[in-house]
Amino acid sequence: MMQINREVKVKEIYKYSGRWFWGIIIFGALLPLIVEIIIKIIFDPQNFTDIFLSITSSFFLAALFNAIPLIIWAFVVRSLWYRPESEIYQDFYKHKAGVIGAGILTIGFILYVNIGIWLGIILHQPGASTSAIAYFFLPFYGIMTNLLGYGLGRLIGKIILAYKKNINAM
Repeated sequence: MMQINREVKVKEIYKYSGRWFWGIIIFGALLPLIVEIIIKIIFDPQNFTDIFLSITSSFFLAALFNAIPLIIWAFVVRSLWYRPESEIYQDFYKHKAGVIGAGILTIGFILYVNIGIWLGIILHQPGASTSAIAYFFLPFYGIMTNLLGYGLGRLIGKIILAYKKNINAM
């Protein structure tokens, strides 16, 4: 059996964890712009050039609140790569399922809020002028969905492990 050089393994782990970490943060910061571009292309292609003006506006800067729940999720994702090798498989599996659950729920919630805000603004719905206030509350609710998603993911991971254990026992 070949010995793996621990220093090389640590560098490899750090490289992948850093890519995921910064990728999640950049995705969270750019998500409002991505949603705005997609909605503008679908619903208002004539005013497509307005997107480039929104990059410098305070509305886009307020949209950077999107990144706060995803920054927290990025730290949790990074913790996957720094788990001790001696950790029991079941605990790691539940933690991994919790991280995936937190990501799915948080990204889904942030997408839902962004789509609702941008559809209201682009389609000129009543009350759309104050919909940007939702960006102020987004970090608080995003953190809550992070916690809820992590708990649900761990629960699903625990159920899957119990199911696998019962199948293997048969």
